[in-house]
Amino acid sequence: MKRFLMLLAAIAVALAAYAQQGKYYVDGREVTAEEFRTLPMNRVAKMDVAEEGGTKVFRVTLKPEVQPAARERKEARKEGDASEPAAKRQPGELDLTGDTDLPFEERLARAIRKVYDETTLLKEGDRAADFTAACYAGGEVSLADHRGKVVLLTFWATWCGPCLKELAPEALPAEVLDRFRDRADFLFLPVAYTDTPQSLDKFFASEKGTAYAYLKELAAMDPDKTIHGLYATQSIPRSFVIGRDGTIVYGSLGAAAGEAERIAEAIAAALEAE
Repeated sequence: MKRFLMLLAAIAVALAAYAQQGKYYVDGREVTAEEFRTLPMNRVAKMDVAEEGGTKVFRVTLKPEVQPAARERKEARKEGDASEPAAKRQPGELDLTGDTDLPFEERLARAIRKVYDETTLLKEGDRAADFTAACYAGGEVSLADHRGKVVLLTFWATWCGPCLKELAPEALPAEVLDRFRDRADFLFLPVAYTDTPQSLDKFFASEKGTAYAYLKELAAMDPDKTIHGLYATQSIPRSFVIGRDGTIVYGSLGAAAGEAERIAEAIAAALEAE
């Protein structure tokens, strides 16, 4: 289920981020950028992204259309026939079917925020849970040892597409880490969710992983999800900006457009606070 939710989130983020450029194919048929942007998320079964001749090419495979009999049952439920109740949305499930009159980006942001509210255990104003974790580069890191600093705690995983989008060199590193690189009172603490030394070895040795080599010296590990479980029930990428006194001042879920900038502003405000 979690992998499915991450796939759905990845598709939603990609649709929003790239629908201004490239070529788009749905079930083998080339479509316009606008048609691509307005695809119903609940119909998307798979999306592949490739670069061909310097152009991004997006290929989407849709789920089979609802058969007539199933459609009739669906319409009956709309008209008040309760003989076959509709499937309920599960807590933490990304839902983009509502507010269809709103722009896609706003629907996505609202859906992600709803998942955040449902799955986050510690939110703004709460005391950050202390933990000690093994570091990929060796040794251990304890959150309590960095009290007095502003900490950006980010949960990510090597298998998580939205995580890698958020942590790509041109994203969070360029927009956040470079800005505070010279601040001794700031710490970036990326915690690898479900990853082990072996999975991280494999990732960093891969062609894809070379772009994330900066994480080798920074990453702590949470192979059994114990640390993440102190903060949330599910879903990554997930970040918390923690103030000098150990209080969470900002929480973030997903890699939506503009999120890195909002994280940076929260860090700047926390650094300026007494």
